Order: sequence, then structure tokens, then C-alpha cells
Amino acid sequence: MKIKEQKNILKNLVEINKVSTIKKPYKIALIETNIKPEIKAIAMKKVNLLTMMDPSTGDYYKNNADFETALFESVSLKMDALEVA
Repeated sequence: MKIKEQKNILKNLVEINKVSTIKKPYKIALIETNIKPEIKAIAMKKVNLLTMMDPSTGDYYKNNADFETALFESVSLKMDALEVA
């Protein structure tokens, strides 16, 4: 592989890492969301469950994906409501 191609791949990898890096801990992000306290309580239980699980298990990744999806959807719904208003 040529040097120019390698540099391009590394540049793309750096950009991907910037986007995928978790900037806030899940608990802080959850507290800052504008969702019902009942839903926050359920999500907080899921976060606590994740902290006790072994990251090398499939269940960890399933629960983590579920949590990230739920958190993303709540933020996405808030953004949609702001755009409509």
C-alpha cells in the first residue's frame, strides 16, 4: 500500500474515532436528558447493570446497545420536537 493511501486511511480512522468517542459518562448524559423520572430510573438501573457486567460477554454488548439506542432515541425525539415548534 502506498504511503499516500496509508495516510488517507489513518486520517479517516482519526475522524471515525472523534465521532465514536464517548464525551460524557452515561449517568451524566442520562441525568441531563429531558425525559420522565420513571424512565430515567429504568435507564439508570440498566447503566448500573452494565457497570457490574463483564465487557467480554455478549450480554454486555446487547445491554449496552439497548441503552445507547434508548438514549439516542430520547435525544432524537427532543430534537424533532424542537424542529417542529
